[in-house]
Amino acid sequence: MSIYTKNGDEGFTRRIDGESISKCDPRIEAVGAVDELNSNIGLCACIARQAEQDAQAELLGKFQEELFVIGTHLTTSGTAYAAGVTQTVPQKSIAAMEEQIDEIWAQLGPLKSFILPGGCELACHLHVARTLCRRAERAVAAMQQRDGKVSPVILRYLNRLSDLLFALARQANVVAGLSDVEWHKTQASV
Repeated sequence: MSIYTKNGDEGFTRRIDGESISKCDPRIEAVGAVDELNSNIGLCACIARQAEQDAQAELLGKFQEELFVIGTHLTTSGTAYAAGVTQTVPQKSIAAMEEQIDEIWAQLGPLKSFILPGGCELACHLHVARTLCRRAERAVAAMQQRDGKVSPVILRYLNRLSDLLFALARQANVVAGLSDVEWHKTQASV
């Protein structure tokens, strides 16, 4: 079987149930945004391993597994295949992320100013992942608003994951011996 099917040459794709759907449909936007996030988190995990931050790499790998489940849910939602997708992201994953955020925040201390995405390479990539997570969250919210078939736990998961990615970026800078890049208000003329 060839990697290319030519099915998408006209701006449409086929859902798992065979229905043709526009590539700009909110469902496809949501699935694509989650896939983009997952790919970027894979890059973050690779950089974490290279930086010998194995615990963080392992945690990021766990997120990839959960995001794959979310993508499957989004892909099959509203189809006859949805009943076959029994695995969902458990509420306990969200609770675990909250605990991790609290632990990291206790180590880092509160923010005293806004920070800019920056610092070490891993922190920079984690900030990109955070922004991609917010984009995925918006895309899933649009899909939810349109057809109401998205599990509410997915939006909570993405919201919390974004927060945790922010905390992990700050933590990566500390491990690298760097400070947060603080934003300093400037007198810019607009």
